[in-house]
Amino acid sequence: MVRAAEVEAVEARVKAWASSLSKNDPEVMGAFYEDSEELDMVDSGGRWHHGLDEVKESYRESQREWTCSDSVPLRLEVRVFGDVAVAAFEHRYKARMSGNGVNLQIHKQTTMTLRKVDGQWKIVSEHSSPIEGIPMAIQIKR
Repeated sequence: MVRAAEVEAVEARVKAWASSLSKNDPEVMGAFYEDSEELDMVDSGGRWHHGLDEVKESYRESQREWTCSDSVPLRLEVRVFGDVAVAAFEHRYKARMSGNGVNLQIHKQTTMTLRKVDGQWKIVSEHSSPIEGIPMAIQIKR
């Protein structure tokens, strides 16, 4: 029973993280991550970011070029191991390029490791990459 409640809590946290991407605010996104030197994120471009400051700067850089919307996790799978959890899912969202208005549908896979800190699940590691057989970005009309 406890494990099911923790799985639900992690699922809710991942869904809230995905939804927050559409707010286009690095500070809002940063609240989902553990503020420690152990934090690392490998984005879908293969860039590795260490610590909360680098993760937030990654979001700042992205949001200077893109506005995101309709962010959702698909096929979310969660495993809980005490105070550590692993979440794997397909992440789909729309991105609009600032300069020329190009609209893209992004579809990638993401794996997160979360740790329970003071009763709240925080991301300590994140990795995104393409999905075999699915284009990671396609141009769409809005």
